[in-house]
Amino acid sequence: MGTLGEKLMTVFPPQKGEIWWVEDSEVTMHPDGRQYKKKRPVLIVSSNLFNKVKEFPFVHIIPLSRQAEVDELIIPIQRGFIETSNGFKPDKDSCAIVPFIQPIERRFIKERCGKIEEDIFYAILSTLFVKVFNYNSYDLNID
Repeated sequence: MGTLGEKLMTVFPPQKGEIWWVEDSEVTMHPDGRQYKKKRPVLIVSSNLFNKVKEFPFVHIIPLSRQAEVDELIIPIQRGFIETSNGFKPDKDSCAIVPFIQPIERRFIKERCGKIEEDIFYAILSTLFVKVFNYNSYDLNID
């Protein structure tokens, strides 16, 4: 049957470019394993079509942090927020930690807490595909 949250997740799945709170114990941010801080904001990067597939319980995310040094794989996003909610308060040091892209199960995604601008989102995807996955380019017209 499932909880109310699980039912809502099937009707309103996470969308690319949205920020959601996730149980921090499910997000790997350190080479030596997982650290627990209750919850962490993450950016949804998997396509909306992929996120709707009920039979596949994973969503691809990029963790956000305020404690990272900006470089070519850590993208500052402090000015790229369209909206925030549910206690999420980005600051001047907010970054997307691109090398830590990972799939997590939908059941660990708790609540939507924001959205970033499309330009920032596509800059993050471009960095992911070109710098991490070694593609020559990234076509922004693909959903």
